[in-house]
Amino acid sequence: MTYAFFPFFSDKRYIATKNSLYNYIIRKETILREIPEEPSGIILELGTGISPISAHHNTVYTDLSFEAMLILKGQNNIKNCVVADASHLPFKDGLFSYVVCSEVLEHLTDDKAVMKEVGRVLEKGGVFILTFPHRHNYFAIDDRYVGHLRRYEIAEIMSLTKEAGIEVVRIRKVLGIIEKLTMITVTKILSNANRFIKKENRRTPSPLLLFIFRYINWAYAFFVRMERLVIPMRYASVILVKAVKN
Repeated sequence: MTYAFFPFFSDKRYIATKNSLYNYIIRKETILREIPEEPSGIILELGTGISPISAHHNTVYTDLSFEAMLILKGQNNIKNCVVADASHLPFKDGLFSYVVCSEVLEHLTDDKAVMKEVGRVLEKGGVFILTFPHRHNYFAIDDRYVGHLRRYEIAEIMSLTKEAGIEVVRIRKVLGIIEKLTMITVTKILSNANRFIKKENRRTPSPLLLFIFRYINWAYAFFVRMERLVIPMRYASVILVKAVKN
């Protein structure tokens, strides 16, 4: 995986900017629609990194990266940060009422083991919320750049959840073709820029540039939402499934 901005991960301005990306905003708001404002039980978030989805106090955040969990804990004063492998979770059976796995499964070698663990730690009737990159033929330079091992078809996800004892009850479009074309373009620009900028010379942009960047993303998110309303499911680039443990 190419961490073009890894030197900035502990910078508060960088984190605020990363979390203002249009695709993160839309993905987060779509997921949170599936969780009550005051959920009962405990929420488990897999592969949180430095950008959490859930803001509920009863959330346990996990990631394989110790550095990411350390930064998340320091920046947000979060106590429930656990360094964990999603395919070997250190939690007892049926502990969680919700499991959130957003843009994670496609990075992991053994996705079947991850799904099995999700089924194990979910309580009966518990809810699993997953977002994933959709369509095999959309796999391109942007997927390779961020470390995707694969993209999925909906039927594959439904098969994985079924094997884990979880039944899909809802499927939603998250992002469409505009997002895919945007990410391909941005990735090509970043890839070319990284060839000429030495890692030690990279700097966080000025506050003014960060403000402009956040405003552009806020405005762009509007057009991406509008596209989602009209685009057929088969053309969506990111999809959300909600499933319930039997």
